[in-house]
Amino acid sequence: MINNIENALRKFLFKYSEVDLLEVMIDTGAGKENISLERGGMNITPYLNLWACNIFEGESFFDAMKEVSEHDDWGFLEDITDQVGSNSFNISLTEFYPNWPEQVKQGDNKVIKLLGKNAKYLSNDTIFIFHHVWDWPAIDIRTGQELYIPM
Repeated sequence: MINNIENALRKFLFKYSEVDLLEVMIDTGAGKENISLERGGMNITPYLNLWACNIFEGESFFDAMKEVSEHDDWGFLEDITDQVGSNSFNISLTEFYPNWPEQVKQGDNKVIKLLGKNAKYLSNDTIFIFHHVWDWPAIDIRTGQELYIPM
C-alpha cells in the first residue's frame, strides 16, 4: 500500500513540478465507503489531499501565512492562490495512521519523511508545505520543521 501512496504522490508531483505552492493536507472530513478504521463507533480514515497552486502576481506567500497564523484562517492563503490541480480524498493513509487519533504524531512523521523523500521531483522554487485540515502551524517539507515566517 505504501508503494501505491508513493506512486500517486509522485504522479501528482511530476504533473505539477513547476507550481509556486504544493500544499499537502491530512483530512478525515469526507471519507468514503471503504472506511477501515473504527473509533468509538465512528469511522475515521485519514486522507492525503494535495493542492497545486500558483500565487497571484504581486502577492506574498509569507504575508498571507502571517495572516493565517494570526487569525487561524487558511482562507488568507486561498485568497492569493490560483489552484491548478488537486487530488482530494483518493489517497487513504490508514497504513500510516493505524491508531487514529492516538498516534497522529507518529503517522505525521512517516508522511513528512515520505514527502521529503519525494521533494526532489519539484522545482527548488516550489513552496512545499504539510498540515492537518485547518491546523497550524504548517511544516516546511524541505526542512522538516515548522514553516518559518519572517516578521
